[in-house]
Amino acid sequence: MSFNWVRGFAQVQWMFGMKLSKARRISGAIVSEIFSRA
Repeated sequence: MSFNWVRGFAQVQWMFGMKLSKARRISGAIVSEIFSRA
């Protein structure tokens, strides 16, 4: 049971990390676009 909970928690962390890295990549592209226009 506790192992199942740990595995579910790791999966949630992985999904959150994927979303976070995608958002960081998008925000990085926006920032570089702003700096290239400035």
